[in-house]
Amino acid sequence: PVLGAALVPDPGGEVPWLVPFPGLAEAALPAHVHADPDTDGVVRSILLAKAAGSVRLWALGMEAARLTVSTERALETADFVQVNAIRIPASDDNRLLVINFAGPEGAFRRISFASVLEGEASPSDFSGKLVILGVTAQGSGDRLFTPLSSGVGMPGIEIHANVARTILDEKFLVPAGAGAQLFAGLLIAAACVLAAIRLRGWRLFGSLAVLAAALPAVCLISLQSGFILPLGSLLAVYLVSAGIAATSEYALVNRALRTSEQQRRDYASRVQAIAHEIKTPLTAIQGSSELITESSISEEEKGQIAGLIFKESKRLTGIIRAFLEVEQLAAGDVTLRKQPVALAALCEEVLERARLYAARKAVRIEAHLLEASVDADMELLSFAVYNLLTNAVKYSPKGSTVLLEIAVEERAVSISVRDHGYGVAPAEREKIFARFHRSARDRRGPEEGSGIGLALARDIVELHGGRILLDSELGRGSRFTITIPQHHP
Repeated sequence: PVLGAALVPDPGGEVPWLVPFPGLAEAALPAHVHADPDTDGVVRSILLAKAAGSVRLWALGMEAARLTVSTERALETADFVQVNAIRIPASDDNRLLVINFAGPEGAFRRISFASVLEGEASPSDFSGKLVILGVTAQGSGDRLFTPLSSGVGMPGIEIHANVARTILDEKFLVPAGAGAQLFAGLLIAAACVLAAIRLRGWRLFGSLAVLAAALPAVCLISLQSGFILPLGSLLAVYLVSAGIAATSEYALVNRALRTSEQQRRDYASRVQAIAHEIKTPLTAIQGSSELITESSISEEEKGQIAGLIFKESKRLTGIIRAFLEVEQLAAGDVTLRKQPVALAALCEEVLERARLYAARKAVRIEAHLLEASVDADMELLSFAVYNLLTNAVKYSPKGSTVLLEIAVEERAVSISVRDHGYGVAPAEREKIFARFHRSARDRRGPEEGSGIGLALARDIVELHGGRILLDSELGRGSRFTITIPQHHP
C-alpha cells in the first residue's frame, strides 16, 4: 500500500512530513499528496517528487502507478523517469508532469466507505483495480480547480487518480519547447503577411477569420496528440499580425481612394481646361460660318472668313490631339520604340519645322549642334524638342534670338533651348510643368496655348530615363535643358 503524506510547517521553522496513522507508516510506502495550482488557481501539473529536509517522496499517483506495474524502484535520468517499461517525460530540473485529465469530476468510479462497512460493496468491485482511498466531500477542503472543473473543484484523490491514469495509459502531454513556439509564431505571422500581400478586401479578412478559427482547432488536435501548443501566446501573435495586416490593407485602400479621387479631380480639371481651350476656336468657327452665308459679303471677304475657319479648325485639331496625347501618357499607354538616334540630325529636322513659325514672329533661331547619339524614340523626342523650341519662340520678343544647343557630358547628353523672353517668375517655376497650367501673364497676353506643351515634354523625357530642368531670370529669359543618358554602342 501507499500512504499519503502532507507537509505541515513546524513552529520551529522546519517543514516535516505529516504521515497519518503512524502505525501504518512502517508497513506502507509514503508518498506526497501535494498538487500546487498555477498562478490562475488551476492545477494542470504535479511534481512527481517533492523534498522536505532530507526526505524526498514521490507523488501518490506516481507511486500507485509504479506499484501497479512493478515493485522495482523508478529509474531517473536527466530527461525522464522510467517505471518498468514506461518512460515519463519529466526532466530533472523539476520532475514536473502535465496531467492528462480523463474528464471532469466523477470520471472514475466511486465506492463509499459506508457501502464497504455495511457489506454492500462486493470484493469483485476492487479486484484487479487500482484503489485510492480518500475524502471526496465538498466541504472537506481538499478540492482544487482543474482545466475541466465547472464551478466546483476536484478532490485531491481524483487528481492523483488522473496522475496514475496518465502514467499507466502513457497519455503524456509535452509542452512545446521555445523553438517550436517560435516556429509556430513565425508561421502565423508569415501567413498573415502573405495574406496581406496576396489578397485584398473581403478575401483578406475572410482568410484572417479562417486563420483565427483554425488556431484553437490546431491546438486541440495537437493536444490530442500529446503536444501542448500555447494557445494564448499564439492568439497574441495572431492578433498583432492580423492587426498589422488589417492596418496595411486600410492604408492601401485609403491611399487608392485618395489617388482615385485625385485622378478624378485631375481629369475633371483637364476636361474643364480643354473645354475652355476648345471654346475659343469653336466660337470663331461658328461666328464665321454664320457670316459666310450672308449675301452681302463679298467674295474676297468670304475667302478671308474661310481662311479663318481653316486656321481655327487646325488649331482645334491640334488642341484635341494634344489632349489625347496627354491622356495616353498619363495612362502609360505610350510604348517607346527606342533606337540609336543622332541628335544633330534630329535637331536639324526640328529646326526646319520651327523656322517658319519663328519667321512669322520675327525671331531668329541659332543652333550649336555637337554630334551625339542616344537610345530614344525619335518621334517622341523630336516632339519634346519641338515643343521647347516653339515655346521659346512664342515668348520671345521680335528681333531676339533663340539658341538651340547640344552638349555632351561623360554619361549623358543635354539639349538646351535658351530664349530672351519674359522669363518665369519664381512662384511659377514649380507649376510650369503642370498639365494645362498657364501663368497669369499668359492668360492676359496675346499668346495662345493650352498649357500642355511643357507637360508633354517632361513626360516624354522622363519616359527616356532623363530629366528636364528650368533656369530662368525674370525679364532676361529662360533656358530649358533636357538631359538623357548617352548611347554607348
